[in-house]
Amino acid sequence: MAPRQNSPDTDSPFYVHPSESPASFAISPKSNGSNYLAWNHSMQRALGTKNKLTFIDGSTPILDLGDLNRSSWERCNYLIHSWILNYVSESIAQTIIFHDIAISALEDLKEHFAKVDHVHISSLRSTINNLKQLFQNKMENANLCLAQVNDSIIEIIYWNV
Repeated sequence: MAPRQNSPDTDSPFYVHPSESPASFAISPKSNGSNYLAWNHSMQRALGTKNKLTFIDGSTPILDLGDLNRSSWERCNYLIHSWILNYVSESIAQTIIFHDIAISALEDLKEHFAKVDHVHISSLRSTINNLKQLFQNKMENANLCLAQVNDSIIEIIYWNV
């Protein structure tokens, strides 16, 4: 009888399925910088489905060189870094390609692009508030016109009785 082999722990963040490769990952939209928040949300969701989110949220720490799991950690780190590089524009990829650790590449992207989205969000909120005010003014004018029409109808009815 052949010795029984231990089955891999598929729940471990270090587990890499044989079909996983830098090309086995897909998110939308590809980051161009101005869509950082949507891209980051998609990236986190996709990493979560691959059980690799812990590498970028800090839950799985960088292992010491002497740690028995260091090679598994490095394989996952390289895979995640490849996924990140594949889903950013080429000009953005050139700015993060030399990061050795995936989480540092993501922190770099956050530092550069999250601010852009906050400015854009602030601008959109301002536009929404302006539109609300404009709509409110239009509604007040419409209500005033309706009140005048109502007064005119009452006046006509009163004089025709």
